[in-house]
Amino acid sequence: MRPSRRLVAACLLGAQILLAGPLQASEPVRAADPDQVLGVLRDAGFTASMGVDTQGDPKIEARVRGTNFTVLFYKCSSNGNCGAVQFIARYALQQPLDPDAMNRWNNAQMFAKAVVNDAGEPALIVDVNLDHDGMGYRNFLNICEIWSEALQVFEEFIGF
Repeated sequence: MRPSRRLVAACLLGAQILLAGPLQASEPVRAADPDQVLGVLRDAGFTASMGVDTQGDPKIEARVRGTNFTVLFYKCSSNGNCGAVQFIARYALQQPLDPDAMNRWNNAQMFAKAVVNDAGEPALIVDVNLDHDGMGYRNFLNICEIWSEALQVFEEFIGF
């Protein structure tokens, strides 16, 4: 007995759906879609909520492994259609940090970069270009993992 065309078509469609995985995983992550960025942060296990910065551009307040951080949106036009994001965590310490310590950190790191303000308060930053074609879901999820690990290592470095 030969299977019907409908049965074959249904089986093929089912196989495609199973192999494709979640719909969001097949779409590139773009800063022009802040809710999508928020969703990937949550997929990565971060607690996150959407807000706006003082310029009216989107921003995400988030937390991972007990550390609060912000995802700022850049290259925005009319408070939307953004092209890049910046992960940033700021730290208030009892003793100010020396810029030379930040230089040592930066020389040893590939993705995350540390800065220190005039008061000696450090911040950790990762900039991500999500303009034009964006970035694959899995690659952006990997950026989230890199960020989480960098926070942990940086906090050990600064004695936080």
